[in-house]
Amino acid sequence: MKKFNVLVSLILMSSTPLFSQTPAEFDKIIKDVNKKLEKMKNDPKYKDLLKGIPPAETNPAVKEKEPAGITKPDTRKLPVKNNLLLSQLPKKKFSRQELVSFLNSLFADLQKKLPAEKVKAAQAIISQLNKDAAQIAGTGLLAWYKNAPSEAALLIVYAASQSPDDNTLNNCGAILNLCGLEEKAIPVLKYALANQPANSTLLNNIGQAYTGLGDPDTAMYYLMGCIRQSANHPEACATVAYIEYEKGNIEKAQQYAEQSIKGGYSSTTAKFYKSIKKGAKLSPLMKSWLSGRKYFQFNGFSVPDNCRKWEDCEEVYAKQQSFKKKIEALREQLKQVVIQNTQTITSPTKSLNWKEGPFAKLAQELKIEISDLYHEAKTPAHMDYLEKLVRTSLEEHENDMALNYKYIPLFKAAEKNPPLYERYIHEKCLEKVTLDNKWFDFRAGLADRYKAAWLQKDIENYDWTVFLTIMTAPNENILKSECATYASFLLERFTNYVLDNCNPQQKPDCVKSDPANGQNGNSPVFDEANCPIEINVILGKGKMMLNCQRFTIDGADGLTGEIKFVTRGSTAVIGSGKGTHIPEYGVIKQFIKFDRDNQPSWVGSQHDERLVLTTTELNTFTLQDGDRNIFAINSGFYKEPGVLKAYTTERQINNKVINRPKPKPN
Repeated sequence: MKKFNVLVSLILMSSTPLFSQTPAEFDKIIKDVNKKLEKMKNDPKYKDLLKGIPPAETNPAVKEKEPAGITKPDTRKLPVKNNLLLSQLPKKKFSRQELVSFLNSLFADLQKKLPAEKVKAAQAIISQLNKDAAQIAGTGLLAWYKNAPSEAALLIVYAASQSPDDNTLNNCGAILNLCGLEEKAIPVLKYALANQPANSTLLNNIGQAYTGLGDPDTAMYYLMGCIRQSANHPEACATVAYIEYEKGNIEKAQQYAEQSIKGGYSSTTAKFYKSIKKGAKLSPLMKSWLSGRKYFQFNGFSVPDNCRKWEDCEEVYAKQQSFKKKIEALREQLKQVVIQNTQTITSPTKSLNWKEGPFAKLAQELKIEISDLYHEAKTPAHMDYLEKLVRTSLEEHENDMALNYKYIPLFKAAEKNPPLYERYIHEKCLEKVTLDNKWFDFRAGLADRYKAAWLQKDIENYDWTVFLTIMTAPNENILKSECATYASFLLERFTNYVLDNCNPQQKPDCVKSDPANGQNGNSPVFDEANCPIEINVILGKGKMMLNCQRFTIDGADGLTGEIKFVTRGSTAVIGSGKGTHIPEYGVIKQFIKFDRDNQPSWVGSQHDERLVLTTTELNTFTLQDGDRNIFAINSGFYKEPGVLKAYTTERQINNKVINRPKPKPN
């Protein structure tokens, strides 16, 4: 992997040490810096350079924050109870013969009631695939994610009727749920559940179906069964959160919303969570996304220790000066990186298409969350640190004055006694060294505690920001420029841990030690940002591909018709029926969360039926259709009745018939 050194701030702040200044001097430094910044801002030669570059200490995605507290309440409600459809559900599990008969009848009804062009397209695919149930099922899944729900329902129902294996039945039930035909999904899913009673995906889909029919009590039975198998299941936990909220159990609703977000981000669940919890933050729930992804490496470089006594000043000061020179050299390198990449923005450049990619919205939201959390905590901590340093300077000054007052009368009394006078000078010098060492040690302790509390957090914030910039930068030039700037901010923070307070030139003459000018020739490096996601799935005669830049589906001929989606979403698990064994990681299933527009919004892995989403553990994953491989869809609950309104023009709720106009042809 390519490396590039990036540690220069675009805006060169004052190099004057801030840690030995009085409050008035400190204020003057700040004013001088602000003047420099204002002058640079108004300088025409900098205006073009600064385009696309984030301001210092500020994430480029940060926007004006909403007022603290609970946001506007989420308006999504649980479906009204549909007594008629619930009463018509089969009282017992189907036999295989009954299931096949049910699916054949459903397929025939769908062919009669769905638009003719959709039926024709599905029939063409079935014929083209020689009625191969496995390939037709896979193509049905591709049709769903290609926004062709009518064809998806027809294909998956046909495949299930011909070869009702558990995975096909699960996906059939999930798609029927997502289309708003929960009463058709339940008997299909229960048949498969009898063979796999601990299958979290089946349990979720049955729970979602009952939720869609307005029966939250029965839904909770299945959804909690799912959560016992998969603690952070995004769809099950989200629905349970809504159910608990409508029951008035706010704390439980918050808990399950958090579990859902840990399992798989969705903007709908995030909005709901923020609406029911004051000051809710997303990024602490999503740290697993960055697991194992480190962009900063010290590479032998280190932040030097602070001086604790005059005896060590030569060695410590030499290391600090080496540190500063290294920083200055790297800042100059970074300045050139920024300038070069800024100048080439208007010239032909390789577009990454990440700005419009499937994860761009999520990345932007997380950038805001992470920046807010980091700066809300770091700013008061840094000001508290500076305040303590200023106080030590004032107290040290008082001690120095007291020492001077102590020796004024002694020096006066010894004016005519040179040996005594010299002895007092030496004694005062020794006392001054003792006093200096006391404050050196005290301030070094302050700096060390500050560094221990924040150094790793600084690095983590940098790693997060670079990782998310991978998915927001529109081209390679801006990606390099922004990552370089973020790195400069990181090193600017490193300098805050180094105190410039024991220059050997100011060392009292009464203390002598040999100089030791150690040099550190190593340099920190920053891994170049690369997309950690590359997934390819072969289903039937089609293929699904997913990475940071794009989400593409190449399906069989005939998947040209599309229906505009209503509120929906799904989660898919890919891997083998028993999980895919990956060395060092054990049993893993790749896990993809899709938003309401069927665009991927989260990617991770499922470990031993526990959803632990870490996109960085499996950089590349390829799956081909086979006997043991699965692509399993998890449905969620939705306010709208579903996209297959054409299946019936009447829907009975609470024994009342609601007439809807027949849908217009697409």
